[in-house]
Amino acid sequence: MSTINALNVTENVTEVDAKDRIERIKSKGYWRVNFCPIEFEEHRIDSLDLCWEIIEDCRVFLRGWDYPAVSEKEKAFGDDYVQSGADFRGMIELWRFYQSGQFIHYFSCLEDYWKENVGVNSRWLGEVSTLYRVTEIYEFATRLAMKDVFKNGVIISIKLEGMKDRQLFEPDRPWVWKYISNYNDIAIESKLSIVELIASAHNEAINKTMEIYSKFGFTNPSKVILSAEQQRLLEQRL
Repeated sequence: MSTINALNVTENVTEVDAKDRIERIKSKGYWRVNFCPIEFEEHRIDSLDLCWEIIEDCRVFLRGWDYPAVSEKEKAFGDDYVQSGADFRGMIELWRFYQSGQFIHYFSCLEDYWKENVGVNSRWLGEVSTLYRVTEIYEFATRLAMKDVFKNGVIISIKLEGMKDRQLFEPDRPWVWKYISNYNDIAIESKLSIVELIASAHNEAINKTMEIYSKFGFTNPSKVILSAEQQRLLEQRL
């Protein structure tokens, strides 16, 4: 089986040089997302065509682009996975979905490619955009679960890397305090049964977002406000 963490390229992958893409993503701040079924089954999904169909059916489209980015242009097949991604205006990403049900996704910290950093540390992470992204991740995992991809449960792992001295900030909101990370790597994880995931994905996304905030010293966000902001996203009222 292909090495999921390294995203090694096989001879069947020709559309995108995965190694070069990952190196570009890692050249600045980035996210790494991994879904791993609790019980491993190498060929849980019958075919690569079905893998691609599942991703197309389950991708999340709430705010102008999809999570994960599904591009026919970048569509590729490995021995036991399908692959795609994007490279557009700082949205640099690459993902693979394996027949085992494992999903691995690397993508850039978009804030590092924005030029409008007036009044803020040049290294920053958006408060609201982080909530939105984590919500999309858990929503996507839920949709996969409803396709019976994970069977008895899943471990959802999210890492943000290159966060040292980065400021948590939102350009459209006044901030009295500066919340700056002392951590270079921030890791959060959920281990959930399928019932738990489907029942509480949105609440879990808020809790995990608050964990990320805490690494910046922002330890008292209003969960009521975060829930309302999340609902705006889910109802596409942005």
